[in-house]
Amino acid sequence: MDNQGEPTRRIPSRRELRAQREQALAAQQNETEPKIEEPRETPSELASANPSSEAQSEANVAPVVEETPITAPVAENPVTTPEPTDETTVKFAPTTPVSAEAQAQTITRQAIENKARRIEQEGGPREEFLNTSRKQPKKQKRGRIISTLIILLLMAALVFGGIYLAKMLLGQTEEAPADYSGGGSGVVTVEIPQGATGSQIASMLKEQDVVASTDAFVSAFKANPEAKNIQPGTYTLANKMSSAAAVAALLDSANRVDNDLTIPEGFTLKQIKQRLIKRAGYTEEQLNAALKDTNAIGLPAEAKGNVEGWIAPATYTQKKGEDAKALFKTMIETNTKRLEKLGIPRDQWQVALTKGSILEREVAKKEYLPMVARVIDNRLDAEKGKEVLNRLQMDSTVAYASGRTSGLPTQQELQADSPYNTYKNAGLPPTPIGVVGDAALEAVMHPADGNWLYFVTTNLDTGETKFYDTYDEFVKGKAELAEYCKTHEKSCY
Repeated sequence: MDNQGEPTRRIPSRRELRAQREQALAAQQNETEPKIEEPRETPSELASANPSSEAQSEANVAPVVEETPITAPVAENPVTTPEPTDETTVKFAPTTPVSAEAQAQTITRQAIENKARRIEQEGGPREEFLNTSRKQPKKQKRGRIISTLIILLLMAALVFGGIYLAKMLLGQTEEAPADYSGGGSGVVTVEIPQGATGSQIASMLKEQDVVASTDAFVSAFKANPEAKNIQPGTYTLANKMSSAAAVAALLDSANRVDNDLTIPEGFTLKQIKQRLIKRAGYTEEQLNAALKDTNAIGLPAEAKGNVEGWIAPATYTQKKGEDAKALFKTMIETNTKRLEKLGIPRDQWQVALTKGSILEREVAKKEYLPMVARVIDNRLDAEKGKEVLNRLQMDSTVAYASGRTSGLPTQQELQADSPYNTYKNAGLPPTPIGVVGDAALEAVMHPADGNWLYFVTTNLDTGETKFYDTYDEFVKGKAELAEYCKTHEKSCY
């Protein structure tokens, strides 16, 4: 009682408010649901049933009020109460249709709350029970997910393990490709063409029974890092060799029975014959006889019976026992195929080879090839070449007539009566004067633009060349060359 003697109304506890709120919410969601709740006895009822001294003393402390929403009592000296919080405020949502799942969840929650109240009445840990009951479904769900993942991982491990085991078993039972052992016996001649791959070489060797199978040779070819250095040519091998031995034999130059012959740009026919005599073992008589048989060596009619300039610069392989005619035929066919590939019309083959052979002798640097080609065309032009009487006046043609391949012509050579003396004769010489490379032929077909009629290589060591439109400019260039030759006699003469 307060100081005025009036009884003070007891404020319900937070637990009681929460119970009221949950009961109201459950009733609103499903009014027809049975309530699993045991009857509760109020302290007053207990007192009336058992009028003991203890009950009487409790009745004198405070009267019991009904569990209704709390309102502040009106009194002269009102008791100050705290402002209601979110936990003590009950908000009622409008009634909406509830699904069967929601109803089931509501019943479950209600059962948990009822059991919690009974535990509380018996003095047990109500809050701990609530926390445990609410977390249990999540734990159960998480456990199911983890179990499922473990099962899936085990299944995947079994599948991949089975695949790996199957591959292991298959690999162990797969037979290795057939292969001979040792270095073999007997003698077999095998020709390896230019650009042959390991598989192509394997097929050639298998066909002649050098190796037992193509697969075994390809494996040995890949296993040997030097195999890529196998050179084209003719080799002496053995029958029934192991693949590894066959690869090693092809890498040994001692097993080659052919000969590589390189013909460079600018070589004259005289120089080619000298190389064939020295390197290929032919006699001069054999070579001269082959050159005269123009049909056998496939010389085109445009060459007019002269092989000079009609051999392509390349490296040729002389096969064992190959005669000179067959070798010359290969060289000439290589050249005609090249002319076709470059797109040079057949009726211009002889002219293109002649101009190109002069460029090979006159030009030391490839960058000057198109410019010298233009000088040749300007001098041969009926109008532009009038100043020089359409004479090429090329030192290279005069040197060719004298049987030389370098140096400046002497005054005696300049006066020589020869169709290759372009100082005395107008137009081109009767034939090319040497082997022609692709760059020179390209320059002939696509000369640079310019009005040049003269050019002078002022430094024979570096190849520096200067071009002039007029004779007076050319004279100055000749003087510069003369000064150079005073200190470089060996280069000039």
